[in-house]
Amino acid sequence: MKWLISKILAGVFLLAVLAIGMVLLLVDTSPAIEGVDNSLQEDMVLARSVVQLNNRTVEQDDGITQLQFTTEELQAAAAWLLRDVPGTRISFTSEGDSVKLAFTYGFDLVGREFFLNSEATIIPDRQEPEITGIQFGSLSLNGDLGNTLAGLIYEKARDRVPELAQIEEAVDYVNLQGNTLYIGLRRNEAFEQTLYERGSEYYLQPGLRERMLVQAGRLDQILDSMQDRRTLPVAELMAAMMKQAADSGADPVEENRAIILVLSSYMMRIDLNKVLGLADDSRLTLRRIRLTAANRLDYAQHFLGSAGLTLSAGNEMAQLLALAKEIDDTSSGGSGFSFTDLGADRAGSNFAELAVASSEQALFIQQRLGQSPGESWFLPDLNGLPEYMTDQEMQERFGGVEGPQFNAVMEELEARLSRIPMTLELQAF
Repeated sequence: MKWLISKILAGVFLLAVLAIGMVLLLVDTSPAIEGVDNSLQEDMVLARSVVQLNNRTVEQDDGITQLQFTTEELQAAAAWLLRDVPGTRISFTSEGDSVKLAFTYGFDLVGREFFLNSEATIIPDRQEPEITGIQFGSLSLNGDLGNTLAGLIYEKARDRVPELAQIEEAVDYVNLQGNTLYIGLRRNEAFEQTLYERGSEYYLQPGLRERMLVQAGRLDQILDSMQDRRTLPVAELMAAMMKQAADSGADPVEENRAIILVLSSYMMRIDLNKVLGLADDSRLTLRRIRLTAANRLDYAQHFLGSAGLTLSAGNEMAQLLALAKEIDDTSSGGSGFSFTDLGADRAGSNFAELAVASSEQALFIQQRLGQSPGESWFLPDLNGLPEYMTDQEMQERFGGVEGPQFNAVMEELEARLSRIPMTLELQAF
């Protein structure tokens, strides 16, 4: 009996030693990738190239939409996405016809810092990417073993995420030229509908879809009643919808949320039929009409777009993308950097936050807007703010988006927001 116990203990000890040895093979005491500075400018690169896809899509003659990203843009995007994950770093570098993907994860163990470093060399290909090797710390896997492992992981992922098959059908090609990755996408209506459905499931909390459907129906009726109008101030449209919401007796916070999301989707030409999952026999045919704020179409776009984004993705993301849009506008062909656009963005985010802050406040906003106080009630005076600046002019006058002059203008915008009637009345309320 003692002999058996000693053999078992020896076996357990050996397994423990092997396990520790394997762990030591997988981890290192220094990171393979040094810390990445997630500066504001890198955030802007992410928002511009990955989220907005400005100047990153090309419609080809064969019906293929081509996306293109440099490895530097992928690097900036990854750094931004991982900015809140301590110890995690990732990098992309191009080497001939392949991309090297490196990953580092740092963690503390028994008072010491260790790093799980891994890298894979991938050759993009029409059929499937080829992995030429994977490295985990001191443990190397050759290309065949790496591809087998990647294949097993992918098969498991396909079982759990059936939409991956639709992504495969949508992707026509992936190739690398220099340091630029090109991805060709075929039109795939089933995949597009899946994206709408998954997006709706993610952003639309239980019950919100039904409330948005009601508000979309009200918007349809209001637009139909204005057949002689080609242009409509946002304030007038919101007044009509808010008055109906106040009279309905429904939860004012959720009514306001639905109104803002419906108007934002309408303004940004997002197909509400797909978002709300409407069948062909119940589709909405919303009449297109130009919405304006301060007699400008772009102000309305910025106001409603930021309001909707604030409710769906948060104020921080809304402000980030607003600033990214203005930086992108300084590039060739853009309209230039405009503090007026940022002012409309901030006004939209401010309105959205206040409109859903509490039931009492939400109902107050419904009732006041229902009295048609005009756009000056919620939109600050944006006159006198610099507009249409090139990148060079922006740098010379304001020191870029991190200069003290830039911060001074942003503080002035916040001061103007604090003086609008909506803010003052809510403070007194």
